[in-house]
Amino acid sequence: MSFSKSLGLFAVLLSFLLLASPLLARAHEELSVVKEPFIVSDPNNDLNEERSVVAVDNNGNAHLIWIDGSGYSLFYAMFDPDGNQLIAPTELLNGVGSYKYRKPKLAVDDSNCLHIVYHSEAAEVGYLKVDPYRDDLDGDEADPANIIVVEPTIVSVEDDVRSVSPAIATGSAVHIVWRDGSYDEQGAIWYTKLDEDG
Repeated sequence: MSFSKSLGLFAVLLSFLLLASPLLARAHEELSVVKEPFIVSDPNNDLNEERSVVAVDNNGNAHLIWIDGSGYSLFYAMFDPDGNQLIAPTELLNGVGSYKYRKPKLAVDDSNCLHIVYHSEAAEVGYLKVDPYRDDLDGDEADPANIIVVEPTIVSVEDDVRSVSPAIATGSAVHIVWRDGSYDEQGAIWYTKLDEDG
């Protein structure tokens, strides 16, 4: 290889390293914690809350839902972009005496309303719509009667087949998908579409 070709190859390699070095440096930046971890649910509750889900609205506010460890209650809380509590943990659904809730999912639409799906031991997929901005956002519990816009409604086909594992997405409409059939048997995927009003 001639000296001029070697020099040209060296120049190309040096240019690449100079251009790539900022990218390589960014790959090793440290994580910046904006808000230290803190307990959202009741620390005195020995029911082992589970199945937490979070979504962020157009204002940067975080919306959390989870099932309490008994499975009979679905809770909701809201935090501003700095991690300050706007709505304290609020029980949206209480199935005590009837059936347990499982695997909630959450989507936020363009109007900052929450669309929630879940399946229950009643073997069907349920849906409800929440508008948290109907609350005064003072950091206390919300009144579910004020913020629930669409009451819990069964959206799956009510038959003798168990409906499980729902998922939800929003856009110009609400899209819901789930599986019919228990986990240990064959099943089919079902889909439904609701308008944005639920």
